[in-house]
Amino acid sequence: MEPGLRLGEFVYDVANGCVGEYRETHEGRVWLRPIGGGYEWTTEPGSVRRPTDAELVRARVRAANRDSRTR
Repeated sequence: MEPGLRLGEFVYDVANGCVGEYRETHEGRVWLRPIGGGYEWTTEPGSVRRPTDAELVRARVRAANRDSRTR
C-alpha cells in the first residue's frame, strides 16, 4: 500500500482491476468504495496503488454511465 493515503482518495485495486475510494485500513484489510457509491469491498494492502489518469477517467465514466441508467 502506498504511504499517506487519505480518506476519500481514489486508489486502484490491482487484485480486481477497479478504482475505489479509500475508506480505511482495518485488521490488515483495506476498505474501498466504488466511485459514486455502492457496496464497499476489501483487498490486501499490497494490492492498492494510486490510479493512472486513464484508470481514473475510465472509472468516472463507468460511474456516470451507471448513474444515468438508474435515473
